[in-house]
Parts: sequence; C-alpha cells; structure tokens
Amino acid sequence: VKANIEVRLDMMTFNLIEKLKILEPYGHKNRKPVFYVPGMTLPVPTTMTGKHLKWRLDKDLELIYWNGAESLQHAKDYNIAFTLGENLFRGERKRQMVVNAITPAE
Repeated sequence: VKANIEVRLDMMTFNLIEKLKILEPYGHKNRKPVFYVPGMTLPVPTTMTGKHLKWRLDKDLELIYWNGAESLQHAKDYNIAFTLGENLFRGERKRQMVVNAITPAE
C-alpha cells in the first residue's frame, strides 16, 4: 500500500475530515488519500465479531482494522497506512482511521 503523506495523530482532526470531503467523490481515478504513521504504539484492541479489531486512541479517535484479528503480527510498535473518515453511531461522532496496511516497526 502506498501512502500519500506521513502524518502525526494530532493532525487527524474533524477540520481535516471536512476538508477531505471537498475531494469527494472518490473512485478509480480519484483515490481517497492514504496517510501514514510510523512507529506507533497501540493499546490492546477490542475484537469485533471475532474478526475485526478496534483501538480507542483518544476519546473521539478510533483505529479500525477490518478482518485483522487473524492477520495482525504482534509487535511493540507498528507502521500504519490508513484512510481517515468519521463514524456517527448512536449520536456519537468519532474520527475514524481505517487501516489499509499495518506492519511491525523495526
């Protein structure tokens, strides 16, 4: 997976999410931007329906790895490529990072 830009978590704001919406609609010739965070330490994830992983990184920031429960290699730190969006569930709005690729950091 090729990332477009290396970022820090504090850059993943609701304001950035709103600015990314200007680039929509995404499709074959207009790919959603992929961000990259190197060497990230993750807390213990929650497993969803036995196959998806979710990490709560802040009160309104989560990292989702669809179908990642069986493929995640355990490590101290990870290099993570992801897309950024938002999740509105039961009236609660959260920033949501969706994993495109995750590898152990060296």
